[in-house]
Amino acid sequence: MATAVGGTHTASVRGTEFTVDSRYHVQRFVGCGSYGVVCAARDAESGRRVAIKKVSPMAAHSTDAKHTLREIRMMRHLGAHANVIGLFDLQASERRDELYLVMELMDTDLHKVIRSPQPLSDQHVQYFLYQLLRGLKYIHSCNVLHRD
Repeated sequence: MATAVGGTHTASVRGTEFTVDSRYHVQRFVGCGSYGVVCAARDAESGRRVAIKKVSPMAAHSTDAKHTLREIRMMRHLGAHANVIGLFDLQASERRDELYLVMELMDTDLHKVIRSPQPLSDQHVQYFLYQLLRGLKYIHSCNVLHRD
């Protein structure tokens, strides 16, 4: 269910309210982690499917705010690459202490693939490793040091 309010609308996804620009049509829950809840949406302007990550509260804890800022800065610094998630848009509400990161929507993630009952062939493993190494090479070419 969505409610329009001055250029934005609110949609509920598994009990989490997403108040985003009207151009984004929230579709379904994707997942959650330590820094936010993610939903899938369609961008009416571009027609592409996107993932929207809600970070709330965005500024209540300085450590969380620093991690979020670091994530945003890295995504902006890295730009577009086939093996690195791209950031399309940012939306913030100081009044509600919410931040929304609009990024590429992937069909699945490695965690879901590994936990899937489908057996992984050698070709699957080779392709996943190839994708990981391509992304890592690109990140290194951008002079990014990491610990993961």
